[in-house]
Amino acid sequence: MLTQKAIEEFQEIYLQTYGKELSFAEAAEQALRLLRFCKFALGYPIHANEDGKDE
Repeated sequence: MLTQKAIEEFQEIYLQTYGKELSFAEAAEQALRLLRFCKFALGYPIHANEDGKDE
């Protein structure tokens, strides 16, 4: 789960990069997708808990 601060930072980065504002819900979904992609690219289990263990 992402913190409120992390999602707000993602909203700001997205706005600066693409010139489009995202709602909090949209930003949370996009940030989570990006995080999952990064985990996949680095070889982490996609459905791992915060401690890195598979669910």
